[in-house]
Amino acid sequence: MAHLERRVRMRAPLAGHISFGVVADMESESSEPSGLLIAAVAGLTQEQRSANVIRYYRMLIDQLDRAIDDPSLAAVLSTVSDVSPEKRRQLLFANKQYVLIVLGHLIGVTARDEFLSALRVLSRNPLFREYWERTREQRRDLSEESLEAQIGMAVDAIVEERFDDLEEWRVEGPSVPPPSKPTK
Repeated sequence: MAHLERRVRMRAPLAGHISFGVVADMESESSEPSGLLIAAVAGLTQEQRSANVIRYYRMLIDQLDRAIDDPSLAAVLSTVSDVSPEKRRQLLFANKQYVLIVLGHLIGVTARDEFLSALRVLSRNPLFREYWERTREQRRDLSEESLEAQIGMAVDAIVEERFDDLEEWRVEGPSVPPPSKPTK
């Protein structure tokens, strides 16, 4: 039990953020039923947290889809001003693409290197660069320790083509290995 409590305490700062694998890798050092039960509950809690994150992102994507389809909703969702309705839709779509890349990493579809590679490709797009620059002010209020801020700093390094700085920004994702490729 002490082993379990120690690991939870060490990882607690991540608990408020999207942090797959926080308790999923816990193992009980004893075979006591109470230790196994605690580990099982912790695993189920993490599974529920992961499912909630996926639901949250699904709702976000649905809202972005509606805003992209309806200019009156786009005006509510977008914080970018002084752009045409077409440009607003493009910027919202750039945001949607970014959100999908982040979600893919958070749920274990992409490993860190694949995640950063996808962000590099997206960052080469002039519309994404415009979206990123126009939303810079929104990211300034984030706590530097938050996952969103860490990802933002990695994208800033990519957008500014400071690839050597990428190693400084450790964007940690799931401890789940990416899905294996089907065999024939």
